[in-house]
Amino acid sequence: MIEFGLPQGKKWKPNLIRWPGSKNRTAANLIELAGRCDEWREPFLGSGATVWQLPDTVKHLWLNDVNDWVINLFLAVKNNTDDFHRRAVELVRAYNTNAKIQGYWQTAIDMCRRDCPVHFWWLCRLAHPCLVSRKRSNIASRPRYIDPARYQHWFRYPTEILSFCRHKLRNATITLGDYKPVFAAPSEYLRTVVYADPPYGIDGLYEYELSEPQHVQLWQTARHCKHRVVMTVVDDALMATMYGPQYGFAAKPREYTCNYGGKLGQQVCRKGARELYVRNFDLEPSRRAG
Repeated sequence: MIEFGLPQGKKWKPNLIRWPGSKNRTAANLIELAGRCDEWREPFLGSGATVWQLPDTVKHLWLNDVNDWVINLFLAVKNNTDDFHRRAVELVRAYNTNAKIQGYWQTAIDMCRRDCPVHFWWLCRLAHPCLVSRKRSNIASRPRYIDPARYQHWFRYPTEILSFCRHKLRNATITLGDYKPVFAAPSEYLRTVVYADPPYGIDGLYEYELSEPQHVQLWQTARHCKHRVVMTVVDDALMATMYGPQYGFAAKPREYTCNYGGKLGQQVCRKGARELYVRNFDLEPSRRAG
């Protein structure tokens, strides 16, 4: 493990962007559930929360998403496109200098072009994640102030964290497109894990969401996958049936707390929810399909 001078401690976990439904707090549990692997694939990349906590023994990453903003950002971090690291650090330092000026943080949000990787990254760091959606056209009407003290590691160590993220992506193949090839493509590695965290479709927070028929198509794709599959899906009657033992899956429910609200002058609300941890391996012999 390469040291980057990052802060140590259980409370801090590395991440590149803030994202609705991010698995930043549960990534370690998901990686443990997947077991040892040589290749890690993600057909729905999102924030890539698990990527940053993978052990360095993983030889190859295949990271895919249909959102071009996300993919362009990850490519920019990996390849330092347009001197991404320098420009990102300059944004952080400018914010640190001017954050106390009334309205500066809102100006910093308004000036962002979401099709520019460094601006998209900055928007995800500074604003509410739902603001990055093309469906939310009026950004200024939904401001949310982010206290730098809550994210002090990013504001204190931007150079170190970006270097850490670039190091993690060094052996990554990053693609823009459909999820099916990520499940279906053969692998040259002995142990390949496909981790899928599909968008649940909650209140239009995601740029791209899956309808119920599309979730059924995803289930069929996962059923026929030859690799180890780990998934996190919403805990409802349809998912519990599809990812049941009769179809070759094992599913375990998990409760978690999600935050919503948080507009200027309002308190962030917390709401309990449930999801299923799904896998297609290490099943009890009596429950194996077929």
